[in-house]
Amino acid sequence: MGPAVNARLSSSGDVRRIRLPGKHLWLPAILVMALSLRILYLLQARDHLFFNAFSDSIYYHSWALRLLEGQPGPQVFYLGPLYPFLLALFYAVAGPWVELFLWFQVLLGTAGCALLYFLGRRAGGQAVGLLAALLAAVYRVEIFYEGLLLMAVVLIVLHLLLLLTVYWAMRGRGAPRWALCGLLLGLGPPGGPISFCFYLFYWQRYGSPGSPGRYLVGSGGVPPPP
Repeated sequence: MGPAVNARLSSSGDVRRIRLPGKHLWLPAILVMALSLRILYLLQARDHLFFNAFSDSIYYHSWALRLLEGQPGPQVFYLGPLYPFLLALFYAVAGPWVELFLWFQVLLGTAGCALLYFLGRRAGGQAVGLLAALLAAVYRVEIFYEGLLLMAVVLIVLHLLLLLTVYWAMRGRGAPRWALCGLLLGLGPPGGPISFCFYLFYWQRYGSPGSPGRYLVGSGGVPPPP
């Protein structure tokens, strides 16, 4: 970081003012690295991951197969139902090919790095977005989870889409934008209970009487605060 950049930071204290050389090349390079790491990992580990008695993965797989056969799911959900329904939809189109779905998750994880960049850039500028995308690209735990039939990568991408949509809705007016936020919000809890954190955000931000957002929360099937 050169003297000019240091001077700008010390005078303004705003990381948004950082100017990176070749700014149009950084994100593609990070995404290529993210995709390459995920491909290399799955090529090396694909014979050892799924049928390794990892109970959640096998449970999701069996649940998806039962859905394809028209059998109802469990009456009490041990795990969130969103993932097995997505898995069953994929199986209906491409067949019950587990490895192919794992390759789909590799692409989804790479797309998540791009979404994190746009979210970081919106919140703190280009440098923040690139750093966030870089950390996500090399995060070993996430790469590991993307090689298993687990909800993690789908839920992460869903939450990133929700946050970006909230930023988009806050920049304009109109019910359709917030209705889309409500739809994404409603998809979250069937995937995992941590999604209710976003519901609490809506409650705090738009829970006052007479606020339009109070009722748009329910567009995704989540009831508005009382």
